Amino acid sequence: MTYHLHLQRRSPLSSIETVQVIDTEYSADTVEWCPLEGWRNLLACGTYQLQTLEPKVQKSETFLEQKPKDDKPEEQQRETGLVNMDEAMEPQVRMGRLYLYSFNEDATDSPVTEVQRKDGAAILDMKWSPVLVDGHVILGLADATGCIELLNLVELEKSHYKLQSLLKKTLGKQCIALSLDWSSGQSTRTTNQPLRIISSDSKGHLHFFAVDELETSLHHISNWKAHDFEAWIAAFDYWQTDVVYSGGDDGLLKGWDTRNNLDRPLFTSKRHSMGVCSIQSNPHKENILATGSYDEHILLWDTRNMKQPFDDTHVNGGVWRLKWHPVYHHLLLAACMHNGFKILNCQQPLGRRPSLSSQYRFRKRDKMMFYGRKIMRKVSILPNNLGGNNAVSRQRYKKRAKVLLLAKRILQFKKEYPTLEPKEPPPSLLEADLTEFDVKNSHLPSEVLYMLKNVRVLGHFEKPLFLELCKHMVFVPLPEGQYVFRPGELDNSIYVVQDGKLEVCIQENDGSELVLKEVLPGDSVHSLISILDFISGYIKPFKTVFAKAAIPSTVLRLPANAFQDVFEKYPETLVRVVQIIMVRLQRVTFLALHNYLGLTTELFNTAVSVLLNQIWKWLMTGPELVSRRNLPCLGREAPLR
Repeated sequence: MTYHLHLQRRSPLSSIETVQVIDTEYSADTVEWCPLEGWRNLLACGTYQLQTLEPKVQKSETFLEQKPKDDKPEEQQRETGLVNMDEAMEPQVRMGRLYLYSFNEDATDSPVTEVQRKDGAAILDMKWSPVLVDGHVILGLADATGCIELLNLVELEKSHYKLQSLLKKTLGKQCIALSLDWSSGQSTRTTNQPLRIISSDSKGHLHFFAVDELETSLHHISNWKAHDFEAWIAAFDYWQTDVVYSGGDDGLLKGWDTRNNLDRPLFTSKRHSMGVCSIQSNPHKENILATGSYDEHILLWDTRNMKQPFDDTHVNGGVWRLKWHPVYHHLLLAACMHNGFKILNCQQPLGRRPSLSSQYRFRKRDKMMFYGRKIMRKVSILPNNLGGNNAVSRQRYKKRAKVLLLAKRILQFKKEYPTLEPKEPPPSLLEADLTEFDVKNSHLPSEVLYMLKNVRVLGHFEKPLFLELCKHMVFVPLPEGQYVFRPGELDNSIYVVQDGKLEVCIQENDGSELVLKEVLPGDSVHSLISILDFISGYIKPFKTVFAKAAIPSTVLRLPANAFQDVFEKYPETLVRVVQIIMVRLQRVTFLALHNYLGLTTELFNTAVSVLLNQIWKWLMTGPELVSRRNLPCLGREAPLR
């Protein structure tokens, strides 16, 4: 049986593109790109394979599966049906191999080449140190012999590297090292804390080490029993590296504060129904934690409230490893058992994450007001006449007056009235259009890129929707001086210049032509209001505007009925397009007229108000009412231009 390492990348139109497939012979269960500047082209791959040895081969203390023998006598075992499985089964060994690859983006056929391979025990986990250790690039790995090993990257010659073993640390006897993580998070870098390592083993223990960067050695700090079964994963909190998270085969997710007594965890969560085997803190957004389990669920947590996750995604496969994107905070990569890998877009879950700032709290001002009122109440119940005119009575009266003055000053704070907060539409409705495309270096035709750029003005179209639109594209060659459209022709298309140049003109009363705009390759001539007209069934002709070719040109014409076909197949897209058009109309047209011309009530006469109200009511009904018979409710009762 052969196992393959697939290197893939995202493409503009297709979701994933395979770059190269490499045969690793054993199961490739952990891969890590080097995160350090200057070495990001290096990829480490660890493999795992369980093999059965021949009977003649002696059992190795390093690799063999070892099980404790039963203390019962042999006769008692036969009577109860228990048999020593070590004698009945053939010995098994966990084999592994470490690969080091180099990536060359200039190579087209095989960009990834093997630099080094190293046979040994099975590798369960490995991590590059995100910072240099005494000026060296270090790779840490956890293997099946119960050891964690640090390897140093050595450059033998130009662009030729090799990993050399620096040291090994045994976690315990008859155990397997299952995970490893470095403490080089945000808090370590800002507070200059010493570098540390957390590791977990198959007996449920966590092992905490300090890294001596001068001698490149590990010093044992502590180890403790964290789980009843295998502790599959242990990881640092990126923003608070004194906090460690662990997940075990008992289905529990736990948090630990390494500064305190480790007998009790900070929290214990039973939210996962099976073993927790992947944990990673978001390096871009504080207080965000992702966990994965054999139960095929990925949970997103706010570390300030670990009682309940704020998002739960089912991925149809046990989640072996999770990794946040190094640049984009909302992308999460998941390695799923028996179901490949998944890329999760967490933009919406992170946006709707509940805020903890709304919890009740006492401000300093509130406390001062409370104590000021308390003083006033106590002083007011005191008798006005403190008795007698002696010196003691006069002194008490002066103190009472001072206390009253102090209380009045405390209570002189002005009352805070609630203020109206401006509300903006969702950012997705106002996202910037794509204006830069690398036409020369792209493998896509220029006409596809140009059309994609100009269709994005109506929002993001998924691949199937965009391909439906592309089917309706028509190439129109134009000699110099030929008209693209004239006054009187229907305004029912989007025109995109592929090559050449167009001039958009207007005809004056004296018959002269005034050039309003020059349209260059990649730009388009269209009107959002015209698209809304076509959707509503009221197509209007051009009145005074026309366009012609300034030089010999080629124009891509996309008729508006292409959108009608897309809206019939995907009706929910219609709602989004109309929303975007209305928001842009309001932001660009109405606000501009108000800010620069001072128009207010003139913009909203009775007919326009009726139309806008009908459109708003129609949008609020939801996409389930979108159909041809409902479109006439958008009828033009008053001209919008």
